Amino acid sequence: MHRVGKILGVLGIMVGLVTTTPVVAQDGTKHVIFKSDIVQSISAPERWTQEDRTWRYQTKSQTRLLLGNTTPQLSSGLRMSSIGGVGLADQWQSDLFSKTLQWRYGATVGLVDHSQDLYHFRYNTGAARAWFDVSLSPELSIDGVYQRTDDYEQLGLGTQYRLGMFGKWSLSMQHSDAGNQVKGQRYQGSVALDITDQMQVQLKGEHYNGRFVRLNQNRYSPTPEQQVYGAALQWDSDHWGRFQARYDNTVVNNGNPQQAIGLAQQLWYSSSIRVDLDAQRQTHTGDYNVGLRFSLPLF
Repeated sequence: MHRVGKILGVLGIMVGLVTTTPVVAQDGTKHVIFKSDIVQSISAPERWTQEDRTWRYQTKSQTRLLLGNTTPQLSSGLRMSSIGGVGLADQWQSDLFSKTLQWRYGATVGLVDHSQDLYHFRYNTGAARAWFDVSLSPELSIDGVYQRTDDYEQLGLGTQYRLGMFGKWSLSMQHSDAGNQVKGQRYQGSVALDITDQMQVQLKGEHYNGRFVRLNQNRYSPTPEQQVYGAALQWDSDHWGRFQARYDNTVVNNGNPQQAIGLAQQLWYSSSIRVDLDAQRQTHTGDYNVGLRFSLPLF
């Protein structure tokens, strides 16, 4: 008999911010069905902002001090695990060969976050990360990341190219080395298309080779060799809010396919109350969950 889990009536009233709803897949990867907008805490100092588990201090220049969980968002979509600690980020422009380059870079030192959701804390294993993201032109950008813990290191490189009406094309590669011949690679590619001003479609693909290990993954349980294909649709409506749908299909070598479908709807019930509804179903097991959340600032 398939195991069916029901999660109904999840109510969260957040102080000064709106959170996200991650869904943890069988391989431990967190899929965020939708990303809520940030609501700045009015009671915080002028240059302090807060989101989820992170405090950010923006100086008069482009330098930012980060306290709490940090996961940089790079142009190519390189996926990284969250680190809880202290970080710095900066950006600047430079002229090279008559072209203006825009640089973003940063570093974080702290502990790896093994939490399964936003309401439980589980930090262990000291870690450090450095990253960069540079726009060579309005169409082309490259980025990279280096992460390290005890007996583990990971290097990733990626690029994104904008092809106008043909969308944004992204490619990336990550190599992990966990010692004792536990080495592997993860290749990622995606295409994002703007169908209309309100509707976007994304197609993605991933390939795991060897014994790839994520930063927050057990060294003795690396990701098996597999391929992941997916599609996501997002539609922004002024009246009905934002609707998102996604589909993922995972094909494990010498294993059975695993499929997941997710739907999400978020809208503002009033000027201060946000309503989020999301659902996901694992078609290969029959498991599903449904969540409902109300969020509003209290200050």
